Amino acid sequence: MVSTSSGTRQAASALQLPYIRSEATLLCTPRNPGFSCDPAITKQSCLYDVEHDPCETDNIAEIYPDMVQHLRGLLVRHRQSLVPQRNLPTAPFSANPSIWGNIWTTWGSGGEVG
Repeated sequence: MVSTSSGTRQAASALQLPYIRSEATLLCTPRNPGFSCDPAITKQSCLYDVEHDPCETDNIAEIYPDMVQHLRGLLVRHRQSLVPQRNLPTAPFSANPSIWGNIWTTWGSGGEVG
């Protein structure tokens, strides 16, 4: 959507899209190519001020440990509220009656396949 001079919004034209995309693209050059803040590898938390550091080059977790703990608590509470996903993909041949005792049945509602 693009705002017009009258304040209304309209869909961007095909000619405007390349400009809009170029303005929305963030090009980051690594300041420290060997550094990677990956908690699975480093066992350290990662915290960035994405407004001032959109390329996430300066890990500020050690400067703001209270914020790290607060965010970790939010994540833990969120994970505790999750329920198992029910819309899992089905096997492509699950409808084959031969795997259900040669009976045509509703095969997508559970049970073992194979």
